[in-house]
Amino acid sequence: MVLKRFLSYFPTKVPTGKTEYQAWNDSIIELTGPLADKDSLTWVIASEVMHLPAGTDKVAKNYFVRRIKKGALTQVASQIMLDIKLKQQEKAAQEAAALKEANDKKAAEETAAAYVPPTPAEATAPPAAVASDGQKS
Repeated sequence: MVLKRFLSYFPTKVPTGKTEYQAWNDSIIELTGPLADKDSLTWVIASEVMHLPAGTDKVAKNYFVRRIKKGALTQVASQIMLDIKLKQQEKAAQEAAALKEANDKKAAEETAAAYVPPTPAEATAPPAAVASDGQKS
């Protein structure tokens, strides 16, 4: 395996047939190690092949190994960033709920403090008549 890794740094002729491509693809997967299932790694290699510049007839296998490992690293970093973002959103939602609860409590206290109970005379007096124009008569 050490020799294969060493040789992977040197450009080799790109495959031209399906059988040759499969063997070449498998050798890159072997160099990559167990990062993902074979179909996923084959997909990534094929995608990278499609992005090679026109006229490329030789490429080092290590190029693909590095690209696959960079992709895996990017995926992990992206998940870590997403986890942090979700944690921040959860914290912001909790803070907003706590602030709303505090504001509701303060408003209830202000309403209770502003309430003046009617005097006994007001409580027994009939309600004032209201004219059709909304004015008390």
